[in-house]
Amino acid sequence: MPKFKFRDLEGDIQGDILLGGLPKRTQTFLFFSIDSPDRASTDPSKLVKDFQTKLLKEFVPLITTAKQAKVQRDDIEESRAAAKKHKSTAPILPMAGVNISFTKKGLNRLAFKRDLGDEGKEIGGDFFNKGMLDGAKALGDPGTGPDGKFIPNWDKNWLPGATVKDTSVKDNTVKDTTAKDIHGLIMVTGDNQQRVDKRLTDIRGIFSGLISEVHKLEGNVRPGDQKGHEHFGFLDGVSQPAVLGVDDPKNINRGQQVVPPEVILLLRENDTEEAKKKAGPNWALNGSFLAFRHLSQLVPEFNTFLEKNAIPGLPPKEGAELLGARFMGRWKSGAPIAVTPYIDDPAMGTDPNRNDDFDFDFDQKSQVRCPYAAHIRKTNPRGDLSLAVTASHRIIRSGIPYGPEVSGKEALNGKTEETNDRGLLFVSYQSDLSKGFTFIQQDWANNEDFIVGKDVKPGFDPIIGQNPKKTSNLSITGADFKEPTPLQLTQWVKPKGRIFMFYFYP
Repeated sequence: MPKFKFRDLEGDIQGDILLGGLPKRTQTFLFFSIDSPDRASTDPSKLVKDFQTKLLKEFVPLITTAKQAKVQRDDIEESRAAAKKHKSTAPILPMAGVNISFTKKGLNRLAFKRDLGDEGKEIGGDFFNKGMLDGAKALGDPGTGPDGKFIPNWDKNWLPGATVKDTSVKDNTVKDTTAKDIHGLIMVTGDNQQRVDKRLTDIRGIFSGLISEVHKLEGNVRPGDQKGHEHFGFLDGVSQPAVLGVDDPKNINRGQQVVPPEVILLLRENDTEEAKKKAGPNWALNGSFLAFRHLSQLVPEFNTFLEKNAIPGLPPKEGAELLGARFMGRWKSGAPIAVTPYIDDPAMGTDPNRNDDFDFDFDQKSQVRCPYAAHIRKTNPRGDLSLAVTASHRIIRSGIPYGPEVSGKEALNGKTEETNDRGLLFVSYQSDLSKGFTFIQQDWANNEDFIVGKDVKPGFDPIIGQNPKKTSNLSITGADFKEPTPLQLTQWVKPKGRIFMFYFYP
């Protein structure tokens, strides 16, 4: 196969997927339907044609490419280096980023048709092509109804046909409306909400009368020393794969797995004709599938559980922190317990040349250093499986926290206030959903027998694991060093919505 030449293509790849993605301190996700708020007076075919014209002539120039995102990140690094040299604080640089993606229904609406060819396959597989409700039960999302009629317990904005509140009216009144099918997602990132809102105003002006807003979600980097950490307190974004032919070898950290570009990108410019035929149509050039999850986190409840089940023999606070680290597979600093199992090492946690330089091949028959079902072991079982196997299931993550910090009242009562919803707006990129996000969730995190071949049943991923079959209790073995009895878990991460998009440069 010809060598992948990313430098020739980075201006035609959207910016959130590679090389660290779009820089962001805040991010808005605007889910939309391609239709007129006044449907009765609009010719559907003309509306779609007008949307396509606006998309190509006015919106595409706003898209932040991989090349532009890299320039933004380089500017940030130069500013930080200069500030460090002068022993000062680096300023927050003004910047904004814009990307777009479409659902299967959105692509159909825009008449993006795939040439089926000899194999008769559509890109994306069932999870993408059958819509967001299909597969929710298989992924373990709580809900009601049999297969084919299963309705997950999501926010109603994610459920087409549900009655929801319409807050888009100009006079700020609230009225009931019907949730629509989602055709696309516009993501806007920036250094502050005012800059993001200004860019959104421009975009709304471009598509005025052509789209209806179905759902809008806002995420923000957490404040102070919690920057880069998700709401449970753990450093996030550690252990991202590097992409061969994209990431500069000089910038690849020790232990960082390097994956072929076809793991992340659907169709590469320099592929053989046979590879292109299998991958998809020409308009999908260098595209990727975006998996989005709206995940609510019950942080006070999680912390209370750790305190009540703290590992004995230590002061209560330390015992709780250790149990949390064994659930995650890392200390909150990011330091892996596979390397430092008994005490945190914050310097290691923040060092990209140390916090990813390990595997789990140290003792295949013991959970003393790390439980088999720890979150980072379930989702990337390096050493338990070969690198060749894990490489095919790697994803690039680009999520952001949302919601307020835990209040004093919540911390005291150990219960999340109804008005204080918080969690993670999870985003991942992969060329094949059935090998990426859905496989990791369904076959690894939700599978109490994985990792296979161990001396005991590992149990579920204690962070994101769900129990769709309900044939046993949600539990984990090895949470305590010496206690063989499985620890019964509670689900602290609640799915509130999920959708799969195709992310490509239109």
